[in-house]
Amino acid sequence: MVKVMLAYFRHHREEQILLLFQLLRALCGRFVADFQFLKDFLENEVCGSFPVKWKRAAFFELVRLWNPADGGQTLSQELKGKILQYIIIPCFAKSFDNGEGDALIGSLPAPDQDCPENVVSTFISHLIDPENPFGTSDTVRILLLQFSCLLVDQGAAHIHDASNKKQGNKLRRLMTYAWPCLLSKNCVDPATRYHGHLLLSHIIAKFAIHKRIVLQVFHSLLKAHAVEARGVVRQALEILTPSMPGRMEDGNTMLTHWTKKIIVEDGHTGSQLVHILQLVVKHFKVYYPVRHHLIQHVVSSIQRLGFTATATIEQKRLAVDLCEIVIKWEMQRHKDETGIDAEASGQPITQTVGE
Repeated sequence: MVKVMLAYFRHHREEQILLLFQLLRALCGRFVADFQFLKDFLENEVCGSFPVKWKRAAFFELVRLWNPADGGQTLSQELKGKILQYIIIPCFAKSFDNGEGDALIGSLPAPDQDCPENVVSTFISHLIDPENPFGTSDTVRILLLQFSCLLVDQGAAHIHDASNKKQGNKLRRLMTYAWPCLLSKNCVDPATRYHGHLLLSHIIAKFAIHKRIVLQVFHSLLKAHAVEARGVVRQALEILTPSMPGRMEDGNTMLTHWTKKIIVEDGHTGSQLVHILQLVVKHFKVYYPVRHHLIQHVVSSIQRLGFTATATIEQKRLAVDLCEIVIKWEMQRHKDETGIDAEASGQPITQTVGE
């Protein structure tokens, strides 16, 4: 039956978007039938080859159906999640990757105005509710946070004018929606909580945000060593850590302070120590200016991780990585000093080790 309706949709895709949404009910439960063909169709045809016009129409159809109080049909939380997961988010990601962002969003950047034709403006105004951030299921909330991350990354100019120090309404709504995720008493599920951190990290990377918020997000991510949320925490730190030095006047000092503090105070917990040192390894270039404050702790951690009888393969590998970054730091220091000396003497800078 699904194949028959899918064949019908192929010939009436412009006016039967709702039919495709309803077909996703096949992915909501457990059935004997294998619906992999439906997933393949969504990935290869809908996301891969459907035009921007159709993707915009699908988004606005979801907006129309989102809130029954506004005249929309009743969609279950699970079905809303499947629509976001299999249609909206991958369609938008594919179009952004193809350079179709302007056509997809629908209008020129006007962050201080609400434009009904603008996808970013409509999403922030109608799909997220900062006044009731837990009004959806955890799955739908995670997917809304993921979509928000995509729009902040690709459509930042439509959310806020970076040259304007005053926080606009759209940016405020996004931050208010993600903010409860910083409070563990409000957000128990680790995946939901740290997807909120991921959105805040994207916002911090794009806009000038108050120092207190930056530090609160960074500190919370440094402490997040739980296995369940490891993937999304790493994504958030990947975005936030390089932004730290430039987001405040004492960025390097704060970077050093909190990294060193957690190594000293919580380093007795193996998973916490591995988490924080993996961050240093991943962003050794960011930590290079403050290496003097960390080198002693790095060396002692190498001994603890690599030369104990209970060390795991992951810990031994991390110890080797730490040895490598110490060498890289020293090579960079030598290169910098050689360059300064050569510049002072008026001699050409010769090639140094590692180049």
